[in-house]
Amino acid sequence: FDLFGHIDEQTKQYFNWVSLLLTTPVLLYSASGFYSGALRALKAKSVNMDVPVSLALSLTYLSSVLATFQNTGQTYFESLSMFVFLLLISRYLEHGARYRASQLSANMLEYMPTMANLVENKQIRPVLAKSLKSEQLVLVKAGELVPIDGTIVDGQGQLDEALLTGEFELVSKTKGEKVYAGTVNQLGTLTIKVTSTLKHSVLNQINQLQSQALANKPKIAGIADRFSQYFVAVVLLISAITYLVWYQINPEEALWHMIAVLIATCPCALGLATPSALSCAVAHLNGKGILLKRADALEQISNVDWVAFDKTGTLTEGKFSLSQCVNNTDKRDEHWLQIAACLEQYSEHPIAKAFEDIQCPYPVVNFSIIIGKGIKGTINNIEYKLGSELYMEQEIPKSLQICNVFLQANNRVLCGFALADKIRPSTIAILETFKDKKVTLISGDAEPMVCAIAKQLHIPDWLSKHTPEQKLGVIKKAQKDGYTVLMVGDGINDAPVLAQANVSVTLGVSSDLAKSSADVVLLDNSLDKINLVFNIAKRCKNKIKQNIGWAIGYNILVLPLAVSGVLTPWMAVIGMSLSSLIVVINSIRLLK
Repeated sequence: FDLFGHIDEQTKQYFNWVSLLLTTPVLLYSASGFYSGALRALKAKSVNMDVPVSLALSLTYLSSVLATFQNTGQTYFESLSMFVFLLLISRYLEHGARYRASQLSANMLEYMPTMANLVENKQIRPVLAKSLKSEQLVLVKAGELVPIDGTIVDGQGQLDEALLTGEFELVSKTKGEKVYAGTVNQLGTLTIKVTSTLKHSVLNQINQLQSQALANKPKIAGIADRFSQYFVAVVLLISAITYLVWYQINPEEALWHMIAVLIATCPCALGLATPSALSCAVAHLNGKGILLKRADALEQISNVDWVAFDKTGTLTEGKFSLSQCVNNTDKRDEHWLQIAACLEQYSEHPIAKAFEDIQCPYPVVNFSIIIGKGIKGTINNIEYKLGSELYMEQEIPKSLQICNVFLQANNRVLCGFALADKIRPSTIAILETFKDKKVTLISGDAEPMVCAIAKQLHIPDWLSKHTPEQKLGVIKKAQKDGYTVLMVGDGINDAPVLAQANVSVTLGVSSDLAKSSADVVLLDNSLDKINLVFNIAKRCKNKIKQNIGWAIGYNILVLPLAVSGVLTPWMAVIGMSLSSLIVVINSIRLLK
C-alpha cells in the first residue's frame, strides 16, 4: 500500500511483523520441497532449478527479517510468498499426470494364482500356490485357474490362454501337454504334475520382463531440463559477480542487486514452460476420452517412425466372425450354415458366437462335445460333426484348406468355414494415416490367421506365433536400428513390449496390466483417436518451444537491467510473474 500513498512508520513496521509471521510457515513448510531438491542436487555435485530458487528465497527472507528487526530498508515478504505460490503451481502441473498414472496402474499380483488343490495320498487339500514344489500333483477343475506351470498327467480340457498369448480361442490340452499358471481351465478336469515353482512360472517371467523394460525405458528429457543445469550455473555465477561488483560500488545495495538478479532470472517461466504445456495437452486429451499416463510421451510421439500393432483385441475386436463359407456339395451355402448354427447353439465355445446370428430351423438330438476337436449332433436322422481338421475322418479337400472349421456327415466333408476376428471399424482409418511410417503386425496367433488379417489391411510386414519374449526382441532390435517405436497392444502378454516401446498405446477394454504398462489409454477403444494424440503432440511440442524461447529471451533481456541496478527486487518479481503468466496463457491455448 505504501506505493500508492504514505503510511506512517509505526503502521508499516506493524505490517512487517505480521508479514514475517505469515511468511515464515510459507518458507519453512510450503517451500521445503525446493530446499530438499537443492540439497539432493548439491549432494550429487550438480545444480538444478531448485538451487537458485532456494538461494533467492533464503536471501530474500533473511534480508527481509533483518530489515524488520532493524526497522530499516525494504521487506519482500509478499513477494516471497507469491514467488513460492507460482513455483508450487508449476510443480502441481508437472506432477498431476504422474498422480493420474498411479491411479491407473494395476498390480501384477492380482493375476498371480493364490490357491491350489494339492493331491497327496489320494486326498485333496487346498494349499498356497507359491508353496507348491516340483513333482507334486495338483487337481484343476473346470472353471478354475491353473495355479502353476506343469504337465498334464491325467484328464483333458480346454484352456483359455489369452492371459499369456492374447488370443481368445480355447486351446485343447491332453495328457503329456504343458499348462501354465494364470490360464483358465474352461472345460474338463486336469491332474497336473508341477514342473516349476510359481516364482519361475511363465507368468512371473512376463512380469519380470515388464519390469526390466520399464527400468531400461528410453526417456527424452524436456529441452528445459537439458538446458537448466547450464542456465542455473550461469545465473549463480552472474549473481555472485553482481554482488562483488556492487559491494565495491555501494555495499548497502549489493545484496539487493544480487537478489534482483536471482529473482529476475530465476527459471520460474522456464520451469513452467514444459509442464504447463504438457498438462494442458493432457487435459485436452482427457476431455476426448484419452488418458495420458506419461505426459512426456507427447514429446516422443511426434518422432515416431515405426509402429507395431498387436492383432487380436487391438486391430480386431477379439470376437470370431464368419468370413467365408466354402461349399463342397450341390446344396446352397445357407443350408450348411443353418446346420452349423443349429449345432453351435448348444456350445459355449467362442467359435459358436460366429454363428449366433444365423437362423436355426432344425432340432438337434444326441448333442455332445468332443474336447479339443469339436461337436456333434443328429439332425433329421443324420449325424453331423463340426470341428477342426483333426476331428474329420476324411482328408480335407484342397478347396477347403483355407478354412479352419469343417462340417462332416456320412464320412464326407460337406463344407468348410473360415472364421476370423472382426476388424475394428477404426483400424483402416488409422492405418491410412501411417503410410509414411513403417508398420508391422506382431501376433501370437497362427500364421494363416495373421496373414489373412495382414492382407486384408494391406500390412506388408507381419510376424506370427510370437511369444512375449520374441515380441520384446523385435521392439529392442527396431530401437537399436534407430527407430522411435510406437506399440499398440491390449493383452497381458503385450505388457513387456508396451513398457519397452518409446511410446505405447492400449485400449480401454484392455487388461489392467496392459493399461499399467502403456503411456496412452484410449477409453472408447477407437484407434483413430491415435491421430488426435499425434496432432496434440505436435502442437504441444511447438508450444514448449515457444515457451522456452520466451523464457530464455526474457531472461536475456532482463539480466542486464538487474545487474546494472535498474531493476529492483520488487520489479524483478513483477517481471518474473508476468513472464510466467505469458507462458501459462500460451499453454492454455492447447485446451482449444
